[in-house]
Amino acid sequence: MKIWLVTTEFPPFFGGGIGTYCDHTTKMFSQKGDHVTVIIPDTKLQKYRETEDNGGIKLVRFRPGYSEAYKYMSKTVAMNYEIYERIVELLSEYERPDIIELQDYLGIAYFLLHKKRELHEELMNIPVILTLHTPKYLCDEFNQNLTYRLPDYWIGEMERYCMKAADYLISPSMSLVNKLSEGLEFDRHKVTVIPNPYHFDECPVNPDGNEFAFCGNVQYRKGIYQLIKNLTYFWDQGLERPLNIIGYDTIFLPKVQSFKKLLEEKFDKYNKKGLLRFWGMLSQDQIKEKMEKVDVVFVPSIYDNLPYVVIESMAKGKIVMASDNGGQAEIINSGKDGFLFSHKDNETFRQSLSRILNMSRSEKEEMMRNAQRRVKEMFSYDGVYKLKTEILKQVIDNHSVNKEYSFIRDISKKEIVEPVRKSYKEKLLSVVVPYYNMGRWIKDTLNSILNSTYLELEMIIVNDGSDDDESLNTLSEIEKAYPVKIVNKPNGGLSSARNEGAIHANGEYLAFLDSDDMVKPQYYERAVRILKQYSNVSFVGCWMDYCGDSSGKWITWDPEPPFILGHNSINSSSLVYKTQDFINFGLNDEDMVYGMEDYESVIRMVENGCRGVAISEALLDYRVRSDSMSRQFNTYNELYLYRLISEKHKEFFAKYAVELFNILNNNGPSYMGFYASPASVPPMLGFVKR
Repeated sequence: MKIWLVTTEFPPFFGGGIGTYCDHTTKMFSQKGDHVTVIIPDTKLQKYRETEDNGGIKLVRFRPGYSEAYKYMSKTVAMNYEIYERIVELLSEYERPDIIELQDYLGIAYFLLHKKRELHEELMNIPVILTLHTPKYLCDEFNQNLTYRLPDYWIGEMERYCMKAADYLISPSMSLVNKLSEGLEFDRHKVTVIPNPYHFDECPVNPDGNEFAFCGNVQYRKGIYQLIKNLTYFWDQGLERPLNIIGYDTIFLPKVQSFKKLLEEKFDKYNKKGLLRFWGMLSQDQIKEKMEKVDVVFVPSIYDNLPYVVIESMAKGKIVMASDNGGQAEIINSGKDGFLFSHKDNETFRQSLSRILNMSRSEKEEMMRNAQRRVKEMFSYDGVYKLKTEILKQVIDNHSVNKEYSFIRDISKKEIVEPVRKSYKEKLLSVVVPYYNMGRWIKDTLNSILNSTYLELEMIIVNDGSDDDESLNTLSEIEKAYPVKIVNKPNGGLSSARNEGAIHANGEYLAFLDSDDMVKPQYYERAVRILKQYSNVSFVGCWMDYCGDSSGKWITWDPEPPFILGHNSINSSSLVYKTQDFINFGLNDEDMVYGMEDYESVIRMVENGCRGVAISEALLDYRVRSDSMSRQFNTYNELYLYRLISEKHKEFFAKYAVELFNILNNNGPSYMGFYASPASVPPMLGFVKR
């Protein structure tokens, strides 16, 4: 089997469970004769890319920062796009893998999976699986971080998308599956619990140890604060065992302070007595030395998936005392090979630790041996390999192109009781161009449509009461020279022009294009292909290149609630639709007199279960003009339009009110422009002293 493993952590540079998992997983597959290629971004690399063969494991490191994506996205999101670019690059150079595996953390699979769902040929036949560790948004939640602050919120959205769009999910614990499903609906049939692999080496145990240890990040989620608080009960009773804290410090955002410093200040008395020892990050040799006197390792996590420190500590013959909040509860048989306690009842901690402290030497030795046997039984390469290869072969053998697109949040599509129109011409794309005094640009627009690689189309110009001579003369020229249908109507505004064009459209598919914009040749072909493939997709957009009085790029995104309710995230003026869905659910509202009629239409369609996809490529040239309608926006008419939108969709807004409130609270009002690119870093909001 040929496996590509894509990760952000791999030896010798890694900081935690993901790197440890990748280390053991690659060794496991390699030892069994499989071909493993590891792909990893490495900021320390001095050149573009470096490949080495590391004991039968091909290691491809690339230096991040070469992608154009860094101009438009935050560093993390841009790196995720660059990961996609490097994978495609390697697919053209190397033998294709049977399967690609990526981590959930930071959503690094986002663009790879999105491109696959966009039906890119080079990706369609390769299954992509996701190994769950713990997504960043869940870590942020338990660390009391700003989960709604951009771009972190958007990284969380990308992580959620990856879990929905992956061909299969593998989790080391059922605890994480259950925790994720509390806020995310995903197919339980495409997720399997398989323990993380661990190579067990026989080693002696030391029942004579007399120190405690905590190994992990010094952060709130890891439960270090609660652990020390519980230990003070014993220290105050005269226990003189110190706690060795091994791991790097973090910032605790609610206090805007180093968490280590917070602990030192809070437990100053015990720190001065030498009962708290903050060792920071140590090398493997240093850790081995510090752990020689340790007999009890605490894993007091408020929530954890399945920390490798539990497996490693048990394998080394330590007595692990862990909270029951996470996958560790699926390993430890409390009282036999370790202990579990509950944060909800401090007495369980006291009882468990008291029992350990009162154990005889032989009882401790027996528990340590039981812990080693447990690790050997659950995490051996042989056992894990058998389970994992069975799943991988099933995924490979049963892989096919999905008939439904993967949206983060499921919204049932409203049934059409009586369609406005019974039938449309199959495969035909009707392109509607609203036209009002735009003679200067209209030919460029029409020529771009005619250059389309999608050939089955009709062009309809809706002349919305143009009254300047140049535009009227140009329209007469077009009528003679272009294969276009012209519909004339009194001036009624952009909404009425689009609606009029939609009514005259004969095609199964419908597109709008403003009369000063231009499409790239492949846009319509790509969009129609997606609409044909997915039964639950009603419209398709794309990224945009600015031209005219501006330059640059607008990165658009699939319109998902709640974010779409706060800001428009897709090129709503130039979408491609299933005509029936637009006619029944998306006709532009003429009450939107100052603009945003296309945005309101998108919200209405999403509300009714007509979902949209944004192709992650710039396939539209959007002309920026100083006299354009959008340039006439001011704070007052924009706020009025936002008010109209929220009033028209009260129930939809109410459904996501809590999330939307927090997004706005964390990032400011959407009219201030912080949301135009949610994956980039917005300006910092000020914090008011109270």
